Amino acid sequence: MSLFHHNLALLDLLAPALAERLRSDREDESVVVMNTSEGVPTLGIRRDSNLFLLHHPNEPLADTRRFLSTVSDAQSGWNYVIFGLGLGYVPLCLLESRVCLPNLLLLVEPSLSVFRAACQAVDLRPLLECTACRLLVGLPASATYETLCSHLIQIQANQAVVIKYSPTEKLYPNWMKEQEEAFAEAWRFGETSLITKQQCGPQFVSNLFRNLPAFVRSRGVRRGKGVLTGTPAVIVAAGPSLRKNMDRLPDLRKHSLLIAVDTVLDRLLDADITPHLAVTLDPSELNLRHFRKDSYPGVRLAFDPESCPVTERFGSETLTFVTDHAPFFDWLDSTLGPKGKIPKGLMVSHLGFHLAAYWGCDPIILVGQDLALDPETGDTHDSAAAFLQKVSFNDKEVFWVPGLNGGQVPTLKKLLIYLRTLERDILHISSRVIDATEGGARIAGTDILSADEVLATIHDTSFDFESFWSWLGVGLSSSGVDLTAARQEITRRLSSLADSILTTASPSTEDLDSLSASLFHDPITEYFVGHLSAATLFDFFKWGPANADEQQKGRELLRRYTALSTAIHHTLNHLPASPDTTT
Repeated sequence: MSLFHHNLALLDLLAPALAERLRSDREDESVVVMNTSEGVPTLGIRRDSNLFLLHHPNEPLADTRRFLSTVSDAQSGWNYVIFGLGLGYVPLCLLESRVCLPNLLLLVEPSLSVFRAACQAVDLRPLLECTACRLLVGLPASATYETLCSHLIQIQANQAVVIKYSPTEKLYPNWMKEQEEAFAEAWRFGETSLITKQQCGPQFVSNLFRNLPAFVRSRGVRRGKGVLTGTPAVIVAAGPSLRKNMDRLPDLRKHSLLIAVDTVLDRLLDADITPHLAVTLDPSELNLRHFRKDSYPGVRLAFDPESCPVTERFGSETLTFVTDHAPFFDWLDSTLGPKGKIPKGLMVSHLGFHLAAYWGCDPIILVGQDLALDPETGDTHDSAAAFLQKVSFNDKEVFWVPGLNGGQVPTLKKLLIYLRTLERDILHISSRVIDATEGGARIAGTDILSADEVLATIHDTSFDFESFWSWLGVGLSSSGVDLTAARQEITRRLSSLADSILTTASPSTEDLDSLSASLFHDPITEYFVGHLSAATLFDFFKWGPANADEQQKGRELLRRYTALSTAIHHTLNHLPASPDTTT
């Protein structure tokens, strides 16, 4: 068997889609492989009459080792992101020099032809057999972002060593810039997520317990999955451009499913516009400032079970679901549902977007979705929104992004994260998405139309929301659902986990692995410890230097076992009081 087929066989196990592309996809570069005095090959890329070398012409391995000697944390780090692979010498030499395997070795290469040449010319077994290795070849930067996001807690706790391979950067400068931006976006998202969980985790849990009776009583989204195929949906957000289209919402409502974020609900009702559905997501009690009325007769509310409780103001006209926020919600749905599952999203308009996509709506029309500051006033929201702030454009937290109407518009860090997340979400649905905001940031993947142009497109469509609402409620019953039993099961699992903690000054690696597996393999304990003791649990994820001596490893092991034990006990002692279990 040739070297290529040996590598390919291993690649079939590590990255089967990439292996198939190596077998079938065409060349994207003119690659030249040459022998060297070291007995290993070097590689060049021919463009026009020029040959650009990706490695030293005579000593590719020695040159790589010299380069790695200048990389900080090459020995002590746990996570590595290498942009530009060439023949694989950088990660191969990195692995050979370490005392232990890394936690993450993310290899990102722009050219399939270069990687094919590496598989043909170099024994890549140390990489392809490495459990930490993730390979992204010839893929968009969004794939890098998504891969990094799946390892965020380890990266945030132990940092990541980013290695930009300079010969690759010289040949693919735009690609390298996109990869750097993807890493920066993932890091910003990780920071925001970590801060949110540490600051709001207890609030998420408290809200969940308070919302459970309403969760059981409410309709679920499940029966509507795919039912509204071909029905337009309008998602009304609270951006500063909403004022441009307020007068078009009554006509849009006649021909579509009109979903409004809680931030603008009272503003719409005061203008005699009743959305078919209002949506609420924010866990903070500050969110109550959006609900200025004591009751909302005739208004239907879709609520995230972790959102600030407000369902009593809407009577029985409520809708709910579970999310992909954590595996715990699959358990919740099987125990107290089924209600149906949609993506969590990062902002309340995301919730409306995901609902419309789940039900099959097409097109999905965005109104008031600026995701940017008002370029004239610096306003963050519509003028009537409770969360309205004015931001100076000189603020260091202001970023500039392409605008829907051309040029650059100002935005904030969190809005930029929301923007990029929405753009990625749009890529994963089949519905057409129209941006009728008429202002704000340009949202990639959307078609830009004015509200009047949208009306001209959908004016022949009619939508009977009352029939759909009734359909969602068919078979709804809370009989046989025991909230007390669900609460007792949560407490039992946490108590059982706490009972398994050893009282010892010298825990072994096996003790730590066993306790960790018990926590993270149980969706209930993973959720509650992760939210009620996020800061302490984060300390457990810090592993210490990879090249630590035995004495230091022992200290790190005790520290991590103590952090994990403390987090479990803290969670059990701070579980919220039982909610009213009347259903």
